[in-house]
Parts: sequence; C-alpha cells; structure tokens
Amino acid sequence: MSPRNKENIHHRAKTVEEVRRCFDCDRSMRGKRTTYLYTECGLNSVKLTNVLVFECECGAKVPELLDIEGLHMLIAVDILQKNSLLSADEIRFLRKSAGLSQSELAKIVGVHSTRVSKWESDDGHIGKNNDRLLRAYCLFGMLRQIVNGSDGQEMVGMLTAAKFIRTVDVRKIFETIKDRKSASKVVSVTAQGENDSGGTGAAWVLPTSNPDATVGRRAIN
Repeated sequence: MSPRNKENIHHRAKTVEEVRRCFDCDRSMRGKRTTYLYTECGLNSVKLTNVLVFECECGAKVPELLDIEGLHMLIAVDILQKNSLLSADEIRFLRKSAGLSQSELAKIVGVHSTRVSKWESDDGHIGKNNDRLLRAYCLFGMLRQIVNGSDGQEMVGMLTAAKFIRTVDVRKIFETIKDRKSASKVVSVTAQGENDSGGTGAAWVLPTSNPDATVGRRAIN
C-alpha cells in the first residue's frame, strides 16, 4: 500500500470517529457519521445523512453541523417544491427563512396577524392563493438575504443566488400545488466531508441529480 493511500485511510478514520467532552456529564463522547433527525430546525421531518454525531453514555446526542445557513437554505428549497399545501411547521420555517415576523408576513399577504399565527398552529386553512404568495415571497426573501450577505461580498452572494434559483422551477411548483393539506414533507439532506465535495467546498447536498442543488461552506457564510 502506498504512503498516500495509508494517509487517506488514516484521515478517513479520524473523520469517521472523533472524541469530544460531553457538556452534560463531562464524559467522553465518540462521534460517527450516521443519519440524524434534525428536529432543532423546527421540523420533525428533516433527516441529515452522513452527518457526524457525537453520543454519550448519559444519552446526550450532538450533531456537528457546518454551514447551518446553507443547510436551512437547502431544506427550504425542498419544501418550496412540495405539491400540496404547506403544513404549520413548514409555514413557520419558511417565514423565518425569509427573515419575517408574523406581523410582517401578515401585511405582505394582506391578512390579520392572528391569521398567520393560526396557520402556524395548524388552527386555520392557508388556502392555495396564500400558500403561493407565501412561497413566492419567502423565495424572494431568501435570495435577498443571500445577495445582501453579512460578509459584504456582493459578488459571492450574487453567484450563490444564481446557483440557488436554478434549483427551483417556480412556474412548475405553482402549477402543481394541490389545494389539500398534508403532513410536512420528508426532507433528506446529505452532509459532505472534505473528500466527498469534489473540491467544490460544498457542505450539504440534496439527493438529486441536479448538480446545482448544493450549498458551499464559503458561499453562504
């Protein structure tokens, strides 16, 4: 076996299994790449695959999440393409992804702020028209956040926005939305290690054949 192959195997082993201290009991936590149900984002239907998760004997479980903004963007991209009405949790997630409060979203859609609260508590029917308007504005809001990134790199933001918009066929989405309620869409996002990204620096990827459905570590910082 060549020295380079031995080095690659050693690097992969270090990536797959790492050790950290538990914040709850101060014991050692061993990390391994596995599938993680990402409920911290406010959705109970998001699965992260190949993500490094540290587990402790006390029951603590901590995932290592790189580029959370990029991750949430890909989750939003997948939710926006749902062919039925958004669930309460999805409405809340998209609203926050667009950087809107309930009252701000209510003004944009043209309803009372209590209506948005009812949508997000599953106590009201959003309807097809409001669903479309919410998706359209949330898409616009996310793109605006990218272009006006906090790092001030306008050109990087523009390039990332261009890659992002190519993954979403807004016309097709609006044509296929059915006026019926359903559970939150199951979203699966794969974490990519340094050796998996092919030199692109992509931290997350959707399970799709579209090569643009990835988000880089640096592009969304």
